[in-house]
Amino acid sequence: MKKVKLFLTVWLVGLIGGIVFWVLRLTKRIEVFGYKKDKFISKDKSLILISNHPSLWEPAILPFLLFPRFIFSRKQIPFSLMDKGYFKKKWFTVFRPVCIPIERGNRREELRTANKVEEMLKNKRTLIVYPECGRTFLGKEFRNSATHSGRIRKFPEGIRRLVGKGSVILTIWVEGSDEVIPNRGKGLFCFLPKIWKKTKIFIGQPFEFNEVVPVNSIVEFLENKLLETRLF
Repeated sequence: MKKVKLFLTVWLVGLIGGIVFWVLRLTKRIEVFGYKKDKFISKDKSLILISNHPSLWEPAILPFLLFPRFIFSRKQIPFSLMDKGYFKKKWFTVFRPVCIPIERGNRREELRTANKVEEMLKNKRTLIVYPECGRTFLGKEFRNSATHSGRIRKFPEGIRRLVGKGSVILTIWVEGSDEVIPNRGKGLFCFLPKIWKKTKIFIGQPFEFNEVVPVNSIVEFLENKLLETRLF
């Protein structure tokens, strides 16, 4: 049954969403910089996309950077880590097969999610992670870029569990998405995307971790990598 639901989500939501994403790119509502097909091909390794999280728009559009390849390759299907609060909503049902819920603050549930993610990575799957653990504007501690006006929330130490050997990591920087879906919107239609607004997506260079980066420096290294992605 899980495979059937996954198949339906990929072929229905994935196909429709992919076409919409292409239209938005053709009309310059979404601009992608640094895109190369081979950046998303990890061969015999898992692929982890790490993105900043300024709004609710990124989870809706970033999976389609892999369209249409995920239609034909199960390994290319991107699974997103998603806050359990959204995951449990009825309107989210159709997206559940390609999302992994995480209940932040619940240590037992966080550990269970981490184990599930590690198993997926061992099986060489594709994963989208927002290591700020929530939208940027909700943070209390930030890292600011030295070269542009962007900032991110500091990453939790637990992110180190996701980036060990055997995975290719690709950083993605998103700008303008908080204009498409404003963070402090009110009313019934506040979550409807204002697709006439422009979103910019910057894609960095894929890399892998090795012994050169000390374990206690991994979090800072990842934060710097993400902040630097805006340069590409």
